[in-house]
Amino acid sequence: GAIKSRLEELEEEISKSQTKLERKENEIENKLEKKARVEDVSERADLATDVRDAVQDFREELAKKKLQKLESKLSERYITLSNKGEFYDKIEIDEDSLDISIKTIHGNKKPHTELSAGERQIFATSLLWALADISDRPLPFIVDTPLGRLDNDHRDNLITHFFPEAAHQVIIFSTDTEIDDQYYDALNEDITQAYHLDYNQEEGYTSVGQG
Repeated sequence: GAIKSRLEELEEEISKSQTKLERKENEIENKLEKKARVEDVSERADLATDVRDAVQDFREELAKKKLQKLESKLSERYITLSNKGEFYDKIEIDEDSLDISIKTIHGNKKPHTELSAGERQIFATSLLWALADISDRPLPFIVDTPLGRLDNDHRDNLITHFFPEAAHQVIIFSTDTEIDDQYYDALNEDITQAYHLDYNQEEGYTSVGQG
């Protein structure tokens, strides 16, 4: 009876921790989406602080071990999706300042704030992918206009690796200039359902059809 009672307490603690994790993941996602749209250097620096704060909260919730696991997974995912995967060695997160930098194979380090707009989008995607990995939960991904600012190499990496592998369910909201016929064919074996959203400007509504 004592063991059963303790088990119930632990299950409740796990549920609370998972709820906190989801909240922190949402905070990180919102801040990274905002950061990706900002090109001004000074504003980008302010948003970098927000990202650090989000990682700080994540570290306090899940402790140092989770941070190290995040660093490892983030390195793996970013190198997979980056168009410079052969040039980068790993991602490093400073345990004290929580500054995030990318280390090259030559030993040099680049702060993640100095990445280009496309690289920042790939970094944000990699971070969310890594967070989903270490959560040990089957979390679906919903991605809106995923290829807008990306070059061909980054697009190919997302099509080849992220969309088919990121989760048990990935929902993509794409324009017809992003997931075009070529990319649709490449993803075809992994597509369960496809829908076409057609906006009627005169009537002011969107109709949903198959295909």
